[in-house]
Amino acid sequence: MNIEYTILPFDTKLFGFNVAKILSPRLESIELQKLLMQLAAQDVRLVYWQADSVDEVTQQAAKQCQGFLGSQQITYAINLQDLPNHPIIHEDVEIYQEHEVTSDLENLALQAGTYSHFRIDPKFPYNLFVKLFNKWIYNSLNGEIADNVMVVKRGNKIAGMLTNAKKNGRGDIGLLAVYAEYRGQDIGTHLVRAAQRYWYDSGLTAGQVVTQVANKAARGLYEKCGFKPEKIENFYHFWL
Repeated sequence: MNIEYTILPFDTKLFGFNVAKILSPRLESIELQKLLMQLAAQDVRLVYWQADSVDEVTQQAAKQCQGFLGSQQITYAINLQDLPNHPIIHEDVEIYQEHEVTSDLENLALQAGTYSHFRIDPKFPYNLFVKLFNKWIYNSLNGEIADNVMVVKRGNKIAGMLTNAKKNGRGDIGLLAVYAEYRGQDIGTHLVRAAQRYWYDSGLTAGQVVTQVANKAARGLYEKCGFKPEKIENFYHFWL
């Protein structure tokens, strides 16, 4: 059986070692073992696997091959036509016009990654976690992976931010974070509603966001804004 996988050039270049991703969501133990051996022979050091969370054979295979469960990722989706009132962009929300990455944006990007598998995995170097999320916000600002970055400011400080893109024909939220001292002011809600309005005005009919099951605050926010759970995947790391 030919199991599909891909070598990830972005991750490989950024981290300085070969990184691959398994594309098949369901595998038996012997299939997974053979695939990992094949990747090890290609000097791959780290393998990602977004595995079917409800298939028992798949989960058993991950355990037998010593996979580290970095996160349970939940995809939320929304049909924009189902919103009772099309979202209004709150006056506090603005599209960030500068191309320079500020310390506020860097810190917020790191906060957005708190529950990510890159932060949870004790084998993943912290300096690479920082490097990855710094690159993520930089590439969002320069338009490489996002349409725009929406922010809410308090004085000269960026209190919260959201990266907004299109993915697979849907609007997509990449990073979202609000500084702790500004939480409870509906900043997250204003940012999400602004993204929904942007998608609607762009002619899209649906939106999505991926977060972690463990991130209860984020899940509560998205559900409050009309998103509904679509699927859950277990994201494993295999260190070879």
